[in-house]
Amino acid sequence: MNEARVGDFVEACITHPDEARRLFAADPTLLQGTWAGDPLLHWFVIEDFQAAAGLLLEFGFPVDARDEDERTALHCACLLGRLGIVRMLLKLGADANAPHEPIWVNPLHIAVGNGHADITILLLEYGARVDYFVAGYQSIFSALQHVSESERPMFVQLLARHGVTREGLFEQHRMGELHDSPEQAFGW
Repeated sequence: MNEARVGDFVEACITHPDEARRLFAADPTLLQGTWAGDPLLHWFVIEDFQAAAGLLLEFGFPVDARDEDERTALHCACLLGRLGIVRMLLKLGADANAPHEPIWVNPLHIAVGNGHADITILLLEYGARVDYFVAGYQSIFSALQHVSESERPMFVQLLARHGVTREGLFEQHRMGELHDSPEQAFGW
């Protein structure tokens, strides 16, 4: 794909949506382009161009498309704390439970682990599962080991309101067979 054409399209998506629509109508394959090594949607999310990301989705870019590292745009938005973009992606059907398979985490794990309470609440509103448990014993409570001790109680209360406690998850997944306590199992 011609990098100059993709560059013109990226610039138009950011600054001149009508021009972007014209360019897309003339060449729908522009959606397959990449910019700075990322799929266009991911790049717009990373750079915080919400309107441009919305325009790509209007053109039919798949909301759950993955980059070469198997991340969706929602994974990127949760990592970077892009609340408006997370809201838009979820409204347009992004999977709130999409696994990031190489490291076996999901958007909720990423949001919690990076201390984004507002995004955590939004993901829960859109059906993110709090009782997940994946390879390597990754769970919502192992994500909390990355949150500051001062913020952790807020997240624990938030999760308890959604029916999940550290002790309950420890028992549900029979972690006592490998660990002496929830503290040992989840790292805090």
